[in-house]
Amino acid sequence: MFTWLRRLWWGQYSLPIAFWAFGLGGMIAAGIIMLIVYLPFILVDLKGPGVVLALLFYWGYAAIVFMGIWRSADAYMGLPAWALLSKGAVLVVVGGLIYRLASGGFERLLRMATQ
Repeated sequence: MFTWLRRLWWGQYSLPIAFWAFGLGGMIAAGIIMLIVYLPFILVDLKGPGVVLALLFYWGYAAIVFMGIWRSADAYMGLPAWALLSKGAVLVVVGGLIYRLASGGFERLLRMATQ
């Protein structure tokens, strides 16, 4: 059923598919799904569990995508600059997330999750 996720995790898609389809397109779709998952929790005033569930879904997908892009870049046979740039993009996004969490974002998430 989820063989596409397994293939993505192991970098078995081409780098352009992993980066553009799953990375850009998939992350946009995951963001929309995250909002759809979160909306019913807002309507019944259970924002905390909704935040936790939505973020687990979104960042779970993101972890698979980032690993897939990294591994697809390792196997990429085209211009080496594309592999390097795609790995750089993954590092920038993950580094930005770590920075935001370390600079007060984690405490904000905890407050939101316990509302």
